[in-house]
Amino acid sequence: MSEFIHITLQGVVYSATHRSEDDNDTLMLFCQCLAGVSQELSFDVLYRAVSSKWRLQDDISNPFGDSRESLVPAVWIFNLDNDILTLHKKSLNRMIPLSKLREGPVPIVEMEPFELPPLPKFTLDKDFPTPTWEPKFNAATRQTAFIGRVLEDFSYQWRHVFRSRYNNSTFRRLACAILRIVTLDFNVKEVARSRAGIRGTLGGLWTTTGALRVELPSQRTM
Repeated sequence: MSEFIHITLQGVVYSATHRSEDDNDTLMLFCQCLAGVSQELSFDVLYRAVSSKWRLQDDISNPFGDSRESLVPAVWIFNLDNDILTLHKKSLNRMIPLSKLREGPVPIVEMEPFELPPLPKFTLDKDFPTPTWEPKFNAATRQTAFIGRVLEDFSYQWRHVFRSRYNNSTFRRLACAILRIVTLDFNVKEVARSRAGIRGTLGGLWTTTGALRVELPSQRTM
């Protein structure tokens, strides 16, 4: 199975995957990479040594809580701004200062367990009081016929965002996408290939929101 590895530095997220069956083996790899390396050179060393296929993402996604958790045993995050390495699993989170890894091999038991802060709770009635905005628009019949499927699959594909914390970049993409959906500001295009959606494939249609292909801001995570 493949673990997710993320490097965050000055608001930028670099992501890759790594095949490993044991957390200790992965941690030993990181120790070997960083042994004797200064904090200033940590990014360059990790970028070259850990993976050859990094990709830029808007944010760090959370695979735990839906079907993907059976395929992703662990998520490792190098927070280079705070010089910390964290390990996230379905039922446990651990952390360790990167300075420890620079000193030499560290067993997994040296990583301290910690709890993620709880997500803020709110209710629509309390936190979003009336009056609410009710947009007026004219839409083609073909667009309105699919709007329910677009909204349903959009919420499914963004499920890891809705149940987690996210940064300002992700919030802007999310807000822009929602506004364009509710105002039907998109073009409907049918394409031949299918994409996994809420129940396998949605009618053989593929899209950046799931049921259709629409011109919306995409969320560059997973």
